[in-house]
Order: sequence, then C-alpha cells, then structure tokens
Amino acid sequence: MEAKSVDVELKIEPFPIEPEQQTKLDIRFVEKGSDKTQVHIDYVVAIKDAEGNEVFRTPLSHTNEGEITIPFVFLSKGSHTITVEVQGILFQPIPTETVEFSVNVVPEFPLGVLAAFGAITIIGVLMMRKPQLFTR
Repeated sequence: MEAKSVDVELKIEPFPIEPEQQTKLDIRFVEKGSDKTQVHIDYVVAIKDAEGNEVFRTPLSHTNEGEITIPFVFLSKGSHTITVEVQGILFQPIPTETVEFSVNVVPEFPLGVLAAFGAITIIGVLMMRKPQLFTR
C-alpha cells in the first residue's frame, strides 16, 4: 500500500490467519518509486477487530533497518484492520501518513467436516469403480 512519502508492504505468516494462533506481521517500508528498503522510520501500528475496537497499538517506535516483525494473536474471526502510521523518515518528523490493510481471520476448517467430505469422496469413487458393491 502507498503513503505519500513511503510505500508499506505487509506479509502475514501463517496465511490464512486463524483465531487464537500466533501470527507474524512482517512490515517493510519501501522508498517511494524504488524497491529499496527505507531506513530510519518512525511508526505506529494499530489493529482493530471486526467491531472496530482497537485491540493492539504500538507506542511511537523507530526502526533503523526499515523492516519490523510484530507477533500477534487474533482472538476473534472476521475482518480486521491493520493501520500503519508513518510519522518520521530519516530522523525528520513528517505529517502523519496512514496506510490501512484489511485482513480476514477465518476459523480452522473443522476436522469433522473434512472427515465427512473424505468419506463421501471415497464412497463416490467406490460407486463409480465397483458399483456391484452397492447393488443387490
């Protein structure tokens, strides 16, 4: 996503995001108009849940390298907003620039449903290949 002075890249691991599982938010600040990492950034990262409640916020922080990793556990499913505010570049304050990312937290696929789909698939394959097993 783009701000006026710097681009912001977000990589999430693991993906898709599951509730109550440790997630890494890898954020990289990129020099405008290039692919080079922008060093010396002052930033704030905040996360809002599906209801719009702020559930996480860093204090104003500084990265020398231009890359940060934030470990986070999303507690609820649904759409969440990750906001990155840039407040300084190369030790110079700038008017706050904001970039927002929308991410969806989905529950793990229930094992019981997966087992049922597997059983139905096996029965379907057997019916196609060995129909005599299902006739009298």
